Amino acid sequence: MRGARNPDSATGVAVKRRGIPILSGFREANILIALAVLCAVFYWINPSFVNLLSIQIMFRDVAVFAMLGIGVTLVIITGGIDLSLGSMVALTNMLVAWFMVDQGLGMIPAILAVLIFSALVGLMHGVFVTKVGVPPFIITLGTLIIVRGMAAAMKKGWIIAGLPEPFLFIGQGQVWIFPVQFIILVIVAIIVAFILDFTVLGRHIYATGGAIEAARVSGINVDR
Repeated sequence: MRGARNPDSATGVAVKRRGIPILSGFREANILIALAVLCAVFYWINPSFVNLLSIQIMFRDVAVFAMLGIGVTLVIITGGIDLSLGSMVALTNMLVAWFMVDQGLGMIPAILAVLIFSALVGLMHGVFVTKVGVPPFIITLGTLIIVRGMAAAMKKGWIIAGLPEPFLFIGQGQVWIFPVQFIILVIVAIIVAFILDFTVLGRHIYATGGAIEAARVSGINVDR
């Protein structure tokens, strides 16, 4: 019969679909194994390598790059690229310090102001890419050059000192044995993972990156 389904083929499709996360898990396991081997080599070279202080330092350093990686991951999933990330980090760091020290703004208002500025830059990128048709590589490269110049011109190489203690606690403090930065990373990673795996927005993000025209035809607002 034309409408009959082949159980074997249906099972095969199910196995293939289940195999995707399984293979993904194997790849992630390989990374963890390589990291464990690398740590073992460093420990063999220098037994003092594995101690609480060094682990805390690694957590603090990893948190910075992992937070940036989460943001870039969302862009890459949709099929885009963002070259301005490093320059934006430099400028926003300078801006939040400038707001608090030179302008006397509180920590929360300063952070919110910088977040709004960053969101506006991202909105500008989105408008140029979706409405004007400028490739993400070009628009973010231009932002990289402009923002890097702005960051260098703001303080002309001078260091901004006198930051408030609560702000320093975010970057230098710790809760029990975990750096605050690492705790923030874990919270953000859980939220983003939940959005990508269990929400309509996450499915739309994957669909847009997988086949933008198919996503548009299916009714997804890919420009958003």
